[in-house]
Amino acid sequence: MDSLDKDILETSEFETLRTASDSDTTERHRDHPGDGIAESETPPEVAEYARNQVIVKFKSDADSGDRNDILNDLGGEVVETTQNLGIQLWQIEGGVESAIAAYENHPAIEYIEPNYIVNINSTIPNDPEFSQLWGLHNTGQTGGTPDADIDAPEAWDVQTGN
Repeated sequence: MDSLDKDILETSEFETLRTASDSDTTERHRDHPGDGIAESETPPEVAEYARNQVIVKFKSDADSGDRNDILNDLGGEVVETTQNLGIQLWQIEGGVESAIAAYENHPAIEYIEPNYIVNINSTIPNDPEFSQLWGLHNTGQTGGTPDADIDAPEAWDVQTGN
């Protein structure tokens, strides 16, 4: 990146947030911090999740006693269970971070994680030839310059017309 690009990046309306490793970056629009509109690849340490909810998957050999003990210890209740994936959404009384810290290495648990809030902010047409229309959404797919386009999907997120 040359010095002109660096100056433009530093003075632009976007700021770059870096994680502790400095290898992952997140861009957020200064006028709308945290709204997710101009945000991409949010690192887990700043990702939003539902308060007092965790997603739990037990190992296949976990007995029902362990399952009930953990649920009761967290003051939890099962909100929803998936049949095919074997995961449960729990509403708990304590904090999400403390529940994960207490049980992430428990021998009966395959994983326990926050119930992350996911926003889909991308309008991409289902046209099978859309990837060839680099003028609308250029990802460098034909060897060109990524984002040298009219930002059509970004515009479609705001307005799709009548």
